[in-house]
Amino acid sequence: MAIGRRLFDMARGELNSLLDKAAHLGEDDDSRVADGDTDGLNAFSEAELEAELGRRRLDKELDERIPQAAKRTNTSPRPKPATNTAPDKTAQAYAALELKPGADFATVKSQYRNMMRKYHPDHHTASPEKEKAAHELTQKLTEAYKLLEERLRAR
Repeated sequence: MAIGRRLFDMARGELNSLLDKAAHLGEDDDSRVADGDTDGLNAFSEAELEAELGRRRLDKELDERIPQAAKRTNTSPRPKPATNTAPDKTAQAYAALELKPGADFATVKSQYRNMMRKYHPDHHTASPEKEKAAHELTQKLTEAYKLLEERLRAR
């Protein structure tokens, strides 16, 4: 998975959590409507509003960049559903490890170890969300490594 896509997903998650918080606050306090605050913006501090605006700008910027990058490579912004063929799985495994297809086993092994050091869940125990995301990512990395190890050692 590309770094830009990870940032995009992280920004989307932060935005969704803030919107959930806003919806939860809106359900508990109907007095704002009586006071004339129909949009509920007075419930948020200036810092929270600035953070929300920053997240929305980042989300918009990422949405604009992803289609532009796809146009440069002559592909559609949304990939077509993949068929589960062997070459396609191999290409996905290389992409998961952020390697060019055709890399040798030593390169695959080295990249796998580097990424596991970086994303291992034990390094992200401060936040349960980050630990869960790191756990899922390391599972995908391990699956990709095992697939490539099987294919490259069979040669």
